[in-house]
Amino acid sequence: VYTMIVRRWDKDSYFYALHFGVLFGVVTILGMMMPFVLEPGVVFDGRSIVLSIAGIFGGPLTALVAASIAAVYRVSIGGTGIYVGLATIIFSAAFGIAYFYLLRRDKKLLTPLNLIIFSLLLNLLNLYLFTFIPGLSTAVIINKLAPPILLLYPPATVIIAYVISAQEARINAEIKLRENEQRLKKTQEIANIGSWELDLISGTLTWSPEVFNIFGVETDQFQPGYESFLQLVHPADRKRVDQAYQSSVQEGLDCYEIEHQIVRPVSKELRYVHERCEHIKNKTGKIIRSVGMVQDVTERKLIENKLRYISLHDQLTGLYNRAYFEEELKRLHKSREYPVTIISADTDGLKLVNDTLGHSEGDKMLITCAEILRNSLREGDILARIGGDEFAAVLPGVDAGTGEIIYGRIKENTISYNHNSSSLPLSLSVGMATAENSGDGTLFDLLKTADDFMYREKMDHRSSTRNQIVQALMVALSERDFIAEGHADRVQDLCRQMGIKAGLTSSQLSDLALLAQVHDLGKVGIPDYILFKPGPLSEVEWATMRMHPEKGYRIASASPDLAAVAELILKHHEHYDGQGYPLGLSGEAIPIECRILSIVDAYDAMTNDRPYSNARSQIEAIAEIKKFAGSQFDPLLVRIFIAIIEPRS
Repeated sequence: VYTMIVRRWDKDSYFYALHFGVLFGVVTILGMMMPFVLEPGVVFDGRSIVLSIAGIFGGPLTALVAASIAAVYRVSIGGTGIYVGLATIIFSAAFGIAYFYLLRRDKKLLTPLNLIIFSLLLNLLNLYLFTFIPGLSTAVIINKLAPPILLLYPPATVIIAYVISAQEARINAEIKLRENEQRLKKTQEIANIGSWELDLISGTLTWSPEVFNIFGVETDQFQPGYESFLQLVHPADRKRVDQAYQSSVQEGLDCYEIEHQIVRPVSKELRYVHERCEHIKNKTGKIIRSVGMVQDVTERKLIENKLRYISLHDQLTGLYNRAYFEEELKRLHKSREYPVTIISADTDGLKLVNDTLGHSEGDKMLITCAEILRNSLREGDILARIGGDEFAAVLPGVDAGTGEIIYGRIKENTISYNHNSSSLPLSLSVGMATAENSGDGTLFDLLKTADDFMYREKMDHRSSTRNQIVQALMVALSERDFIAEGHADRVQDLCRQMGIKAGLTSSQLSDLALLAQVHDLGKVGIPDYILFKPGPLSEVEWATMRMHPEKGYRIASASPDLAAVAELILKHHEHYDGQGYPLGLSGEAIPIECRILSIVDAYDAMTNDRPYSNARSQIEAIAEIKKFAGSQFDPLLVRIFIAIIEPRS
């Protein structure tokens, strides 16, 4: 009955204490109803044992319930020993409660010796209480009652205590086992781990529910078996998995681990799993059963594959990186794949594009170069981006003649791209070197030779490539919508008239005319959302806009045709009072060509529609020019300008 109580309710619950108390109270009554009579007046009913045990294992409430039930029954019996009987009940329960609290402090106190001492003290007290029973002499108590009580009650207490302790321990173990099973099941679900067992005698394979989930099959529609399991393994891994298991059995290994792919039969989804198997052997050492776990490691494998890809590839172009390329050079040097040809390639003009149009445009150029090279090589060739604008390819089994054909294909594909594309012209400097056998030096030496040839070609390309890019930028400048129709021609005409009036030399007039055409060249690198913004620019946008003189300077410096006006482009937004940009020059330190352009450009901007303002009248524009004479504009040149403009009005 006690076992049923413990199984049903938690030991610290109210219901446990109540039912436990009732149980021990009823047992006490049964003992009192069926006492052992040694002789008339000498009776044993064991109430002290039962009630003290109730206190020891049930605590105060249990002992109180049991004692109350026993006390009610004892009162109902009546007799001259009623008060001594009630006192025995009370003291037995109280001793059990006291021992209960001692056990809470130290579980080690529940020992046979301690229980015997406990029972002796309790029953000595009870024997003393018997002296108060009328008609019961001390001699009878000492000679008749004391020996059996003091000899039998302590071991009986120990036996009952240990029977209950054993029951509690067994039930607690069962509860812990169930909890651990539930915890293990939940942990397996969270970790995507399943367990399996294969009986090699019967050939029976059993799976936990999580294995069915991992393999994507229904428990009622799929019968686990070794062959049916192999059918779920990816064909590329099937033989390897089978051989690993069979070898572990044949060699008598204790365990083995393997990772492989599976294909879920319904969704056709590819998953990665990790399996660990341990073999169980009989007394002769023969493996009779295999138990194992299987874990879904797809997410981990995908991350590993991604990290492996990142470690070996260039993130921008998707080509191999320098680390992988150098490892391949080491590997191929010791191989039999000679002859080996190495091609080195460099993107011409990338720095100019980065400086003027930004790195996003430069990245597009690099991606295009990578595509041209990839499409020019064979499928098995190893192509890598080994530097900022540098590419290299190693071609195993390619002699010098075949290398020349591939070299020519790269050039043809580059020309074809430039012919069919409206983007910036693309130029690749390419070098090539071939080693007929490993005795011709290391492949790193061969790469250096290819680099040397590439740099020679780059020197020949440098001026023409930059000029082609500058010309393309000039075309882009002329097509930008922010330039009002006829703006450059109007500015050029007025600048020429002012230059003549100001006494410029013919060389200065030529530079001024070219400056009027290309002074805004740097604006090809300014985003459209800034150039076309109808409202005021933010501080960040102004900072970007103020960079265009420097961008224009870099572009012009790269072109022999524009190099003469590069300095003028850089300084064309300087103010007479030193408040301009980017250098903060003032007065005569600003070239006169820039001071003239500053006035004419401002006048033309005010008298024509712009994204940020409507056109003003000529009178309003002249008034504005006069207002800023001496601050933004050279006052002497302002007077010359007005003398030219006012007769037209």
